[in-house]
Amino acid sequence: DEKLVAMMFLYDWKGEKEFLKIINIAVHPDFRNNQYATTLIQHSVDVMRESNLRKIKSETRQSNFAMQRVLKNCGFTKELEVEEYYTKPVETAYIFVLNSE
Repeated sequence: DEKLVAMMFLYDWKGEKEFLKIINIAVHPDFRNNQYATTLIQHSVDVMRESNLRKIKSETRQSNFAMQRVLKNCGFTKELEVEEYYTKPVETAYIFVLNSE
């Protein structure tokens, strides 16, 4: 059916902040729990290495337990909590980091 099953947007901060940023990961509801997000994150590790960077950062809403679980399962650790980071609705962000060192 040529559906978009999953997508990921990355930003390479090389030369500025020296990390790769996962801006967004999304998986179509019909295809969740099939390792698509994990596969995309594994791809981001390859991109990080190709860019000669040593860390990846990503944030998620405090209420997004599924994404927190995926990030933790991929080796990320929670680095920081930022209150009122998100709007509509206002919510705390959890900043996660994966270090390759």
